This record gives sequence, C-alpha cells and structure tokens, in this order.
Amino acid sequence: MQELTIPICQLDSLKELNLSYCSTLRELPNDPMGKLNVLQCLDLFACFGLNELLAVTIGQLNMLEKLDMYGCSRLQKLFKSNEQLIVLKKFNLHGCIRFQNLPTSIGLVCTLHIFNLSNCIELSLLQEFDLSRYFKLVNLPISNCELNSLQIFNCQNVTD
Repeated sequence: MQELTIPICQLDSLKELNLSYCSTLRELPNDPMGKLNVLQCLDLFACFGLNELLAVTIGQLNMLEKLDMYGCSRLQKLFKSNEQLIVLKKFNLHGCIRFQNLPTSIGLVCTLHIFNLSNCIELSLLQEFDLSRYFKLVNLPISNCELNSLQIFNCQNVTD
C-alpha cells in the first residue's frame, strides 16, 4: 500500500489510527487527515517508505497525544509547523536514520512526556535545542545524535 485509499475523512470519530508496518506507504493524504478532529494516536511504526509528513496532514490534529514514527528510516523532514499539536505527549522518532531537522515550533509544545530522538544519526543540523519549556518531560533518549548543544533547564523529571 503506497497510499491510503479508504475514505479516511469519513471516520470523524476515529481516536486511534495504526498504520504500523505499512512499509510501502509513501505519504498520508493531506486534506482528509485534518478532518480527524478527535484523533489521539497516530502510529506509523516501521513505515519504511514514508519520507515526509506535511503540515496539512499532521498540524491540524489538535487532539493528537501520541505520534510514533519509530523506524521510519526514510523520513527526512516533518511538518514545518506544529502549532496545533498542543496536547502531544509522546513523540517518537527513534531509528529515523535520515531525519535531518526538527521544526522550530516543536519548542512550543509544553505537554511532551516522552521525546525520543535515538538513532537519528543525520540530526546534525540541530545545533541548539532548548528544553526549558518541557516541565512534564520524563524521558529524552538522544543516543547516536550528533548534537552540538543541548540546553536542559527546569526539567526535573527527565530520567534518560
């Protein structure tokens, strides 16, 4: 499956969308995803063909609490803005080996509990990342990332 062919916009009460192991999925539909107003969990675990998530696709999901892209090895970039992701709690990019940079607006999401950047080995473009707004953050795996600077202030709960 390279793209979703079901009329996903008609599932307006959908709270969880699990597309794990859709290894040939290349993109998510733009407009229909924004109509999933109550979607809380988007699981893209091991969607190896996915290389980009667009702002129209993800940025409008204002109830999204979990965005899991573990193992999306072709993913290079995310949406440019995530201003609507105000309740995001888990953001997993583990194993996104081609992922290059985070949207600058990720710093506006203060609800994150888990933020995983492990094995994002091309994340060298991220030169400075300030976590001072993440009061609830408890887990921050960043192994195998080539960060030049990482500021961690007021994150009393961070354990990893």
